[in-house]
Amino acid sequence: MTATESKPHIFLMTCELAISSGNNRPIYTTVGLWDTGSQTSYISQSLVDRLRPPK
Repeated sequence: MTATESKPHIFLMTCELAISSGNNRPIYTTVGLWDTGSQTSYISQSLVDRLRPPK
């Protein structure tokens, strides 16, 4: 690529999610990243800390 060529655009599938860890718990809004080839899901520690899911 030369300095005058532009880099190709990359698009990621995302969506806004409303998440709660159970009945009578707050609902948090976050953004999810869709990976159609993935077999695993991840959640950030900061969202886990806010959700405080039951153990």
